[in-house]
Amino acid sequence: MTYMAKRLLQHLSDRPQRAKALLYMIGLDPTHDGAKLRDLVHELRLNGYPVCARTNKGGGYWLSNKDIKLTIADLKSRRNELNDIIRALECGPIDGQIDMSMLRGEE
Repeated sequence: MTYMAKRLLQHLSDRPQRAKALLYMIGLDPTHDGAKLRDLVHELRLNGYPVCARTNKGGGYWLSNKDIKLTIADLKSRRNELNDIIRALECGPIDGQIDMSMLRGEE
């Protein structure tokens, strides 16, 4: 596990903490390093840590064996949405949809 992931783990608690606050605590720029935080959360989860997330009011990141089921359900939902997108892209355009020449202004 990387040094930064370990730092993040030290600052996670059983209560949601906003991403910007966590970024500040681990020494990253709260206005530009949101993707880095998501990467660190991903790394912790791959190492088995139950990092929960919620984006609505009162949300943030926290550790919880109890709440992880909601995060797992959310991840499964996103996976299903991505699978739908992949299938649609693999099938190609539906009849009557715009083609690339129309996007480029070619007639």
